[in-house]
Amino acid sequence: MKRKLSVPLLTIVLSITVILSITSTTVNAQSAKKTSVEYIENARLLLKQVSVEYNNGNYAKADELASTAYLDNIEYVEADLNKNGHSEMVSDLEKMMVIDLRAMIKDRVPLTQIDSEISLIDAKLSEAVTVVPEFPLTVVFVVMGSMIASIVAFSRIKAARIM
Repeated sequence: MKRKLSVPLLTIVLSITVILSITSTTVNAQSAKKTSVEYIENARLLLKQVSVEYNNGNYAKADELASTAYLDNIEYVEADLNKNGHSEMVSDLEKMMVIDLRAMIKDRVPLTQIDSEISLIDAKLSEAVTVVPEFPLTVVFVVMGSMIASIVAFSRIKAARIM
């Protein structure tokens, strides 16, 4: 004997399908976005490359990499740092990366000074990693909400089958 799905049961099944679809789309969109930690790590890699290019006499490339390390990476981290009460760190990083390091490159200071400044910046970036979220919190909330909704729905489905 075939059983027809009741309207409430059908509603629950459809709700689960919609929730899982929305969750999947949201998680995929969020995972495409870099985290603050990823931006910081990318900036650190670029700063190491600044030293290499500067040492090779490629001053324009070194300046471009220093600019990219800040503008295309650390700028995206500033909101998380400010949100977590580290506005002074934002100011320090901006001064060190945008003003000091780029001025040193422009002035063609000895490589040891460039490397020393990069080491100071790297230490500040290491500190920044400890105060920014490692992954977007919206992903956590969406996944947890979906899990709870799924558990409730499956519980109701199981209860409906028992009756």
